[in-house]
Amino acid sequence: MAFSHNQNRNIVNSDFIPAFSIFGRICQNFIVAKSIYSANYERFVQVLGRVRSDAGLSQEALAKKMKMSQSTVSDLLRGQRRLDVIEWISYCKACGITPERFLEELAFVTRSKD
Repeated sequence: MAFSHNQNRNIVNSDFIPAFSIFGRICQNFIVAKSIYSANYERFVQVLGRVRSDAGLSQEALAKKMKMSQSTVSDLLRGQRRLDVIEWISYCKACGITPERFLEELAFVTRSKD
């Protein structure tokens, strides 16, 4: 199904454009693997957990903010379920962090492990 110009207008939220403009620069050494069991995905999950903890949110509170079950949040934080980009942005918002700041944290963790 093709989108008309009007349907496409508000797909990108301008609040998050800075995160994507630095994405390549911050994550240039972050090799994407298909497996949720890769070392890089472990680092991503580590930052997910740290961000939630820093926000002072329980898994249940985060789940309510994201409109998902607590068990789904648990799966995310254990690295048993992948997080797509739309969910990741929602995760960042729920934790009170910008996607840009999340990527900076991820870049720091990635650099410190290399």
